[in-house]
Amino acid sequence: MLAVSKATGQDCPCVPHIASGLQGGLGVGEVCGAASGGVLAIGLLYGEKQPELANQLSREFVRAFEEKNGAVRCIDLVGFNMGDASTGEDIGSVKDLMLFFARGGKRICDTAVSSAVEILLDLLEKRES
Repeated sequence: MLAVSKATGQDCPCVPHIASGLQGGLGVGEVCGAASGGVLAIGLLYGEKQPELANQLSREFVRAFEEKNGAVRCIDLVGFNMGDASTGEDIGSVKDLMLFFARGGKRICDTAVSSAVEILLDLLEKRES
């Protein structure tokens, strides 16, 4: 969300704060934070002024994200739940973080974030042409 907001001139100091809770699939392994951030970026650009376009671009973005990454849910991308709300464990526990790094989670997340930015910029470029 931050990269797209800066690239499109919609930079706002609140963006990193708004998106910080998206990590770990909202902290419970659900929709990947990079995918959620992409949809938020689309909303930032078009949501209020062109809600139908925002919905269309969001659907296209999510389909492309899933196609490129193989999944949209964090738990499916990383291969385990980085923080299970039902047990009270959170993403910051030492055990969870060690498991995350041991299973290549950082690489997976970096790839998801990079692909989200690429997909968004591609959608926005197509929209402008």
